Amino acid sequence: MQFLDLVKQRYSCRSYQEKSVIDYLMECVRFAPSAVNKQPWQFRIVTDEAGIAKVRECYPRRWFLTAPMYIICSILHDEEWVRADGKHHGDNEEPAVLIPLGYAADEPKLKERKPIEQILK
Repeated sequence: MQFLDLVKQRYSCRSYQEKSVIDYLMECVRFAPSAVNKQPWQFRIVTDEAGIAKVRECYPRRWFLTAPMYIICSILHDEEWVRADGKHHGDNEEPAVLIPLGYAADEPKLKERKPIEQILK
């Protein structure tokens, strides 16, 4: 598949099924490339009710609240980063991405995008 074809098929899911996708997804993540194979990431999978409630407080949009689980992706830094930054992020960890996760319960909609002339200067 060409990358442009993939991008055109991508859509933002706004409704999720209750079925879990975590095993498949984390195996894909595990094999993702990283610079010099450093793999500077840490993932927290949030599936318990208390954790889900806390995550949902961060972004209380209706569609976001339908996800059955969430992944918090953090970047791991070496000790030099912690000293230079002047802060301690717990195990040299910096939260970077909050991902709602689940199987789509809705269908893709036609994308409306600006013409290239409007976004390229």
